[in-house]
Amino acid sequence: MIINFFEAASRFCDRVARFVLIVAGALMAVIIILQVFFRFFVKIPLPWSEELARYLMIWIGMMGSSLALSEGRHIGVTFVMERLSGRIRQVLTIGAILAVFWFLWLVVREGGQVARINYTQLSPAMMIPMLAPYAAIPVGGVFMLIQVFRKLLLVLRDHRNPVSL
Repeated sequence: MIINFFEAASRFCDRVARFVLIVAGALMAVIIILQVFFRFFVKIPLPWSEELARYLMIWIGMMGSSLALSEGRHIGVTFVMERLSGRIRQVLTIGAILAVFWFLWLVVREGGQVARINYTQLSPAMMIPMLAPYAAIPVGGVFMLIQVFRKLLLVLRDHRNPVSL
C-alpha cells in the first residue's frame, strides 16, 4: 500500500536527518571552538572555519525543518482549526497541505536549478564545489515533500484524527 511506502520513506528521512543534525552540529561546535582559540590565543584565525560553519548551518536548517515537519513541530495557528467540524477541518487541512506541497516542489525545482548552475563554482576559502552547500536545498526539500505527502495520505485515510503540519 502507498501509505506504507511513505511511512517507510518518512522513517528513512528522519534517520538521515537526525544523523546529519548530530554530525553537522558536533562538527560545527568543534570548528567554532577552534576558530575562537586560533583567533584569540594563537592570533592566526582559520580562514575556512566560518565558511564551513555557514555551510553546515544550511544543512542543519534544511534537515531540521524536515524533522520538525515529520514530528509536527513547526509553528502553527490552531485556534480556528480546533473549533471547526471534522469535514471542514479536513478540507482546510488538505488545502494547507497542498499549498505547502506546491511551495516545497518549487523549492526543490528552483534549488536544484541553483545547485546545478553553481556546481562548478568553488567556495572562496575552502575551494570546494558550491554544490555541497547548495545541495542542501533540494535534498531538504525532497525530505520535506515526503513528509508532507505522508501527512496528506494520513488526512485522506482518517479525517477524524487531525494531522498537524
